[in-house]
Amino acid sequence: RISGGNSRLIDKLKMKLELHNPGCLELGAHVVRITEHGYKLRVAFTQNGSTREVVSGRVICTIPFMVLRQVDGLDQLALSPQKRACIEKLEQGQNSKSMLEFSSRLWRHGKGKLPAYSGSLQGDFASQDLWETTRAQKGAHGVLTCFQGADTAKKASPLQVPAVILPDLEKFLPGIGKLYVKAAVQN
Repeated sequence: RISGGNSRLIDKLKMKLELHNPGCLELGAHVVRITEHGYKLRVAFTQNGSTREVVSGRVICTIPFMVLRQVDGLDQLALSPQKRACIEKLEQGQNSKSMLEFSSRLWRHGKGKLPAYSGSLQGDFASQDLWETTRAQKGAHGVLTCFQGADTAKKASPLQVPAVILPDLEKFLPGIGKLYVKAAVQN
């Protein structure tokens, strides 16, 4: 965990890079075209309503392949057959992360089939992967985060989340459903 949020890591990296090469990073830019000019790349991008171009010997685009496929000029770049195949064929995965609040951290007390534990569960049940989000935080209430992938994530909606996760939790922690605060957040 990073005090102040995970974005502080990116901010620190940006600060270090910019210290040695001012203007080298463009965050939040939408790449629209990439062309080769000798040993350099010309990248056109939109940002805050305007379009700019930069020329560089090295370019790192941190965008999903499904978005990269839409960038003009990509088909003219000297990419290896393997890289071109990955860009053209790999699909984007589907994930869902949901958080449920409970009035007590039953998992910390050991009840049912499990002894007291950290709140982490992984398995081949519908919830797939669970962990406690409120570790080391004060108070009686606790939050469990559920991370789902593939078809299970595609079907997940905020209203259905408790109906999927609570029965799985009841298998390991009988009575936890009664502690559910009826507050679920999904992203």
